[in-house]
Amino acid sequence: EYHTFEPDPTAVEILAAVADPVRIICVLGTWCGDSDREVPRFWKILDAAANPALELTMLGVGRTSDPEAGRLLAEMGFEQDIREQYGVQLVPTFIFLQDERELGRIVETPDISLEQDAASFLDDTVPGQPAAPVWK
Repeated sequence: EYHTFEPDPTAVEILAAVADPVRIICVLGTWCGDSDREVPRFWKILDAAANPALELTMLGVGRTSDPEAGRLLAEMGFEQDIREQYGVQLVPTFIFLQDERELGRIVETPDISLEQDAASFLDDTVPGQPAAPVWK
């Protein structure tokens, strides 16, 4: 997905112009087809924006119905309450935070596209940026 995906340049410009730090938490499952598709695309968007103010934290979760995976994670010292801590039901979930205030989230699949949804959350944080563009 990373190599074939082409992000919308207008949305990437908005992401590139974000001045204040934004923490993006991505909760994903390596076993999940949506994560396999969306996470590499999101990496490409961040690479295209090349903005160090966009700080990505990735957290992997197992299937909720797999007690053995939970046991193994606990044995290795990993957090067990990631889903509860971030209010995640479906993966991937991308959570956009600024000063620990949630600006928005993309759950499983974007409404329009990853980059356009992200830009709609962050356009107010860009100095001099007009209101969010109307995506078609």
